[in-house]
Amino acid sequence: MSHATDGVWVLDLDDELLRAATDPGWLDASEVARAERLRDPAASRRYVTAHATLRLLLAEASGTGPDAVLLLRAPCVACGEPHGRPFAPNAPDFSLSRSGRFAAVALGGAQDARVGVDLEVRDPRASLEPLRADVLAPGETSHDLLRTWVRKEALLKASGEGLTRRMTTIRADDPAVRDLDTAGLGLTEGGAGTAGGTDRAGDPVDLVAAVVGVAAPVALFTGASRASTRVRQPMPLAPSRESDA
Repeated sequence: MSHATDGVWVLDLDDELLRAATDPGWLDASEVARAERLRDPAASRRYVTAHATLRLLLAEASGTGPDAVLLLRAPCVACGEPHGRPFAPNAPDFSLSRSGRFAAVALGGAQDARVGVDLEVRDPRASLEPLRADVLAPGETSHDLLRTWVRKEALLKASGEGLTRRMTTIRADDPAVRDLDTAGLGLTEGGAGTAGGTDRAGDPVDLVAAVVGVAAPVALFTGASRASTRVRQPMPLAPSRESDA
């Protein structure tokens, strides 16, 4: 693992250049089967693009080819069966999150680094209020329940506990987790273009995202990023706003 540097990237899964830069043939049989079980063609296509891009980033970080990246599952922390946290031998620790048209990938910068990332598209029509009792720890308050949820998801992904641990047992103000400044990426609801990547016309997309174990600023990974043999980092963005959770 000679090329690894920590990083966190947001993907527009409808970016035609990104889809063109990845190969569905990189996915293993279980990933292909899961994609085929998704009845919505857009959801299936986005799943494939997200997992192919994950392999591309892991390959670059570990100095191998995307088709050589092997994804395995650690034992479940609750039952010991091999359906726990995913990992790739001889590659950085990673975390993947998808929400509609977007995904986020985080890579650790050290062999023993543990990372977790979560991303959600804020839908003003939806409310998490009915789940408040299932999200907040005793004595914990939140003015933004979605951000609280996302921060806790990132923590649980990093620990490998996932759904086996209740959110009410951890706090969103844990200093290990930080918010990501996705507003600085300039993503909009216009969708992806055919020549220039993401179409910047339209209303901004409100992406709520958080990461554990990565110090690098968030970057947008597009099909244009594939033009280089190395993942190119952008200029650092402004510091993330602290969660008021």
